[in-house]
Amino acid sequence: MAQEDLIPTNKRTKEEAKELGRKGGVASGKSRRRKRQFRDELEMLLPLTDKGKDGQPIINPLTGRKQTVQQSITMQLLLKARKGDVKAAKLIFEVLGERLLRAEETHEVNVRQTRYDNMTDEELQAENKRLDDAINNL
Repeated sequence: MAQEDLIPTNKRTKEEAKELGRKGGVASGKSRRRKRQFRDELEMLLPLTDKGKDGQPIINPLTGRKQTVQQSITMQLLLKARKGDVKAAKLIFEVLGERLLRAEETHEVNVRQTRYDNMTDEELQAENKRLDDAINNL
């Protein structure tokens, strides 16, 4: 659909806008139900015991107990991150709630003007001496 074919809601009749809003609400409900079903299924499956290729339960090397599907996924994610997969590492930090610095943020410098910015060298030396004297007198 071309951009010029789109009609803004405020230029439609009330009946058209109402019908489109209803259709959007129905589609939104379907999407929410589908996501909730997926989340519920994951919550049921993640705690199950993971089995290896031979059908035997996998033993978690850290706990010595049977490993869950969730633990297997976590372990694979950690291994990928250790091998240098940046997306895996980023996902780990996001899950942990950490905020990663983006490359452009690491180069930002917060510059603010201070009362010392407009001083001459002589004024700065005098201020420095004044502060040194104040510290020595403490």
